[in-house]
Amino acid sequence: MTYTIQFHPQIKYEIKDSYNWYESKTIGLGESLLLELEDAFSLIQEAPHIWPKKRNIFSRYPAFCF
Repeated sequence: MTYTIQFHPQIKYEIKDSYNWYESKTIGLGESLLLELEDAFSLIQEAPHIWPKKRNIFSRYPAFCF
């Protein structure tokens, strides 16, 4: 079963700001962030019962999902 994730209204601004910041450091790094976010969201949808036990699932970015 796949669940639906509900996002805080500000998340789109947070993601956009993070994307822009990483892209300004290295071209392609913002795109990599978006791919990691997509993977994280997929994991949460497939197995929401593991949250909040596993919070930092990003391999390259200091961000957390709650």
